[in-house]
Amino acid sequence: MKTKAQIAYEAYFEKAGGKSLATGQPLTGWNGLSPEIKEAWEAAATAVVKAVGHDIVRYAE
Repeated sequence: MKTKAQIAYEAYFEKAGGKSLATGQPLTGWNGLSPEIKEAWEAAATAVVKAVGHDIVRYAE
């Protein structure tokens, strides 16, 4: 099963055409990323999930 981080990274990879939007350099696939980069993507994905979850709870009240 894919993690939140992998789903987010792969969406970016696809949208950017496999190239960094910052540098234009080719991006590696998820399995080629260093553990540090994967951890950063996990932190970003988790922050989004928390923010969305907070919004869902707030609107349900």
